Amino acid sequence: MAKPILLLAIIDCIEEKHIQYNRIRIDEILEQKYNALMSKYARGSQFDNPTKIEYPFWHLHTDGFWHFSGIAQPKKMNVSATKKFLTEQVKFAYFDNDLWMLLTNDATRIALRNYIVET
Repeated sequence: MAKPILLLAIIDCIEEKHIQYNRIRIDEILEQKYNALMSKYARGSQFDNPTKIEYPFWHLHTDGFWHFSGIAQPKKMNVSATKKFLTEQVKFAYFDNDLWMLLTNDATRIALRNYIVET
């Protein structure tokens, strides 16, 4: 549940022009959006405690469309990264270019948000 919620938070940040380039970092605004969405969508789920942002931020790299700049071969690292590691050692995360182009288009961004929320 945490990965889709992080994607929704990123979509919101793109829409609000907080994220304008394909360079995503954990910052206060993204984390606030993520925590608000986690509270909204995780309520009543199997999760007793909300998942911290660093977990989906890190684990999205296993899905093939989310990458890191600044660290070599994250797939060889089979443990979760800490928030400190992600903010200090990773320059930024980024999407595949095709996905980024879709996220910058209003119509496809709305469609993707709706798909995530509905499924």
